[in-house]
Amino acid sequence: MSNGMSVRQCEGAATYFKEHGELPEGEVVAKPKSKKSKNKEPKNGSPKKGKMTISYANEEELERLVAILELRS
Repeated sequence: MSNGMSVRQCEGAATYFKEHGELPEGEVVAKPKSKKSKNKEPKNGSPKKGKMTISYANEEELERLVAILELRS
């Protein structure tokens, strides 16, 4: 905060650090905490359609992941 960051920016940087082991290079905004319903099952997709999220730590890792996915298609 002594560097002029807001509380939310500090929270976002702390969350990023916990996930990646290093501080982010740019501004990171903290993700709002989602309220999960106890009765609701998560959407897993189907054999024909779904959603997948892949996290990466840097550009080199992103390029490696893209290369792997290109080989599979």
